[in-house]
Amino acid sequence: VADSFDPAENIKGGVKYLKDLIKLFNGNTAKVLAAYNAGQEALKKFHGIPPYAETREYIRRVMASYPKPFITGGVPIRKFVDASGQHVFTNDPYYHLNGRKNRD
Repeated sequence: VADSFDPAENIKGGVKYLKDLIKLFNGNTAKVLAAYNAGQEALKKFHGIPPYAETREYIRRVMASYPKPFITGGVPIRKFVDASGQHVFTNDPYYHLNGRKNRD
């Protein structure tokens, strides 16, 4: 990221970093979040999630915002890959791969 104050660059850099962490920690969400918050070295130092109150609270808060698929009235999140290879996550059951809503 050349300019961390540029929103587009910042988001692109953050997404790439999260992608790298997901790979590094084999998709372990808690470890990915801990590394994102406290840094990868903290996880190495403590051989897992560090005992930092801030990091543990960060993990708790982010995990609490994850969709709960078995809650009554919950809407599942669907993942699509569109024609350009873009990954799309949506809770709209009418979303089609072309990126337009279609209620047919």
